[in-house]
Amino acid sequence: MKIFCSYCSWCLLIVVGLIGCGPTPPPKPPPSPPSPPVPKVAKGPVYKIGVVPQWGSARLFEIWQPLVTHLSTQTGLNLKLEPTYSIPNFETGFSEGEYDFAYMNPYHFVCAQRNQGYMPLVRDYERQLTGILVAANHSDIKSIEQLEGKRVDFPSPNALGASLYMRTLLSRQFYVECEPKFVETHESVYLNVISGKAAAGGGVRRTLEAQSPEIQEQLRVIYETPGVAPHPIAYHPRVPKEVVAKVKAAIIEMAKTEDGKTLLAGIPMTAPGNATKEDYQPLVDLKLEEFYQAPE
Repeated sequence: MKIFCSYCSWCLLIVVGLIGCGPTPPPKPPPSPPSPPVPKVAKGPVYKIGVVPQWGSARLFEIWQPLVTHLSTQTGLNLKLEPTYSIPNFETGFSEGEYDFAYMNPYHFVCAQRNQGYMPLVRDYERQLTGILVAANHSDIKSIEQLEGKRVDFPSPNALGASLYMRTLLSRQFYVECEPKFVETHESVYLNVISGKAAAGGGVRRTLEAQSPEIQEQLRVIYETPGVAPHPIAYHPRVPKEVVAKVKAAIIEMAKTEDGKTLLAGIPMTAPGNATKEDYQPLVDLKLEEFYQAPE
């Protein structure tokens, strides 16, 4: 009997040993992390926001998308940035009433109000818009009169301070006939002046100051235009009054917070306030139509 019990004990040990030597079951995978919350999308119609492309597309998106996202959150509205990559395309957009809201140069507003009935919403009260004419530090261009018959670069025909207003003054006030070339962006103007492709170029203070120190150090301002009311944000007359009121209040409220001030500084619109048609009447009186190129 003892032999039989010992035999059974040995069999049991062998079985346990064999089980212990079998393959180890794979460890259970760790629990999956919780899914990130799905961003809330406001219900209702989508309102398109157009922006005059003074910058390259990447820079424009970097400035404006966070601002549009902030406004959407604050108002509960579906606001969508509708980027365009050239000023002529932007002009076609507002001429056809494509945008519900648009940030545009002052003379663009004059045209948009005349053609589509756009109304001004807000503008900056901290500054006025002026145009500048720059020459390279290494060039011998010191005055406007030296530009007679020479190539002068501009971002586009209808960029107000940098081109339209500037070309009007060159012709009517200084009687200088230059060879204008339109190169799409302010950055291109500055680089062409530095490289010597152009004798001078039109821009505005804020785009010049946005360039790298290396570029700024190679340019000097040889003329600055008188000031006019700056770029407004305008709205199409089809936009409901309550929507207009929400967007306007949210923009003005942004200037009261640090985060809001940072977003507005990129435009720049550091002191937003109510804009009126009367703010832009002086541009109507200048009769810039002679130099304006309507979109095809």
